[in-house]
Amino acid sequence: MDSKLRQTNEKANVTLKGFGKLLLAMELIMIILFIIFTRMDTQNVIGDDQLWTQRYSSFQDVNVMIVVGFGFLMTFIKTY
Repeated sequence: MDSKLRQTNEKANVTLKGFGKLLLAMELIMIILFIIFTRMDTQNVIGDDQLWTQRYSSFQDVNVMIVVGFGFLMTFIKTY
């Protein structure tokens, strides 16, 4: 019984190693395809500073709401 279990575990480990290699290869292929088929628009890069400063305050507000909300959730979750 123990040898059957050991053989099954060894087969599962080999399968997982092969699956991990497959995922790594697919990720590398996707990165290469992304690099090949995308181009950066360099003409609009200069005007992005103004847009960033307009949206940064909204980002800060939402970020604070999330942190405070999770803080209250974690503080009072034991009472409910």
